Amino acid sequence: MKAMDKGLMLNRNKVHRACAEREILDMLDHPFLPALYASFQTKTHICLITDYCPGGELFMLLDRQPTKVLKEDAARFYAAEVVVALEYLHCQGIIYRDLKPENVLLQSNGHVSLTDFDLSCLTSCKPQLLIPDTNEKRKHHKRQEAPIFMAEPMRASNSFVGTEEYIAPEIITGAGHTSAVDWWALGKSPSKAADVPVVAQRSQKQAGVTRRGK
Repeated sequence: MKAMDKGLMLNRNKVHRACAEREILDMLDHPFLPALYASFQTKTHICLITDYCPGGELFMLLDRQPTKVLKEDAARFYAAEVVVALEYLHCQGIIYRDLKPENVLLQSNGHVSLTDFDLSCLTSCKPQLLIPDTNEKRKHHKRQEAPIFMAEPMRASNSFVGTEEYIAPEIITGAGHTSAVDWWALGKSPSKAADVPVVAQRSQKQAGVTRRGK
């Protein structure tokens, strides 16, 4: 269960984020993403009931490794599942925007489940099937290029959001970003998470990145 303090959300102008997260969770139907079973509110909190993941965070699994990094086979396994989850989100028009080992949970069956969608951006998506051009010479080749399925959210965002160690350059520069920021974050997670440098001196703008934006 995720419980969000109403007073805190009002003070930080985050009510719209809680509404967006509930809407996104209600859309999801995928083995590597949480299902929303119920939502309710008390006098002080808004609560979302989703899947319980007894394996905890991928970050904690990394931390328990002797060298603080995963073996290559394990890193490939988790990265592949995260890629599949991101592809599904993008096909639904969702830019995740907060991919990090702390937001990758491990289910009881060992598979991943992404969590925490309060920084996500919901937009539209128009899936396309790209057919490679074929000329007369290529027609005689036994191996022809396969069609490419492309489904990426269409609208760009200018919000300054994310977790500092995983923010893509276009978010920092404010040039506008698309779902490509999720692929940037994937390059920092999960196998290299322990190698991400800690920034010693942060600018005032960067220090408030984690929970800002619209």
